Amino acid sequence: VIRESQCAPVIDYEYSCNICRDPTVGVRELVSVDKSFTQESNGVTMTCGQLQESVQDVRLSGGGPEEEQLCKTAQYLAWYYGCECSGPNIPSPDDIYVDPNPACDLC
Repeated sequence: VIRESQCAPVIDYEYSCNICRDPTVGVRELVSVDKSFTQESNGVTMTCGQLQESVQDVRLSGGGPEEEQLCKTAQYLAWYYGCECSGPNIPSPDDIYVDPNPACDLC
């Protein structure tokens, strides 16, 4: 059982990026604040809580395009490295990704 006091709430939903991604109904909050992971691309080790703190004042919408990209990257990292979130289940980022032009896949 996850208690609300064990979660890391997003301070201001209007001006904050929630790495747990906001569902259409309900609220998702970070549970595994102390879970540690090492990013494969750059070798940086951090916790899920530190990842949330790094985008605490980043706007997913209404800010600049760099802010939206930074937020979405943090949300993907949280999903990829298994940061646990409370609240309703939502599709993974891979499930909602749509390749706009698969013929251009150079891989």
